[in-house]
Amino acid sequence: MIVTGGGTIENLAASHFAADAADFRTTLKDGVFSVDPIRVRRGSYGRIDGKTSLALGEWRRVNAARNSRSFRSIWARPGAAVDGGTNDIAVMLADAKSADPLAAGSGSIRI
Repeated sequence: MIVTGGGTIENLAASHFAADAADFRTTLKDGVFSVDPIRVRRGSYGRIDGKTSLALGEWRRVNAARNSRSFRSIWARPGAAVDGGTNDIAVMLADAKSADPLAAGSGSIRI
């Protein structure tokens, strides 16, 4: 069975992040939940393309990728635009119930 969906969020604002719209498509197939593509737009100049996925059997590991073009962000120098991205972002979510100190979360980014 394959379950698909998607949507658009307009006038997105979250903490220090703002965008005119975010479009996304979701799929659940063979035990893997993915959001691909994710497209975020701001004005006529800024765009972020991304994707993310996680296997339901290994739900603590989240994989993602993103690329941005002229997207202005408050995380950058004022008036600066963020360009570039990475094809491999891996995040291991922490296991709050584990007594094992190695079960703490971690992350890596490969550019």
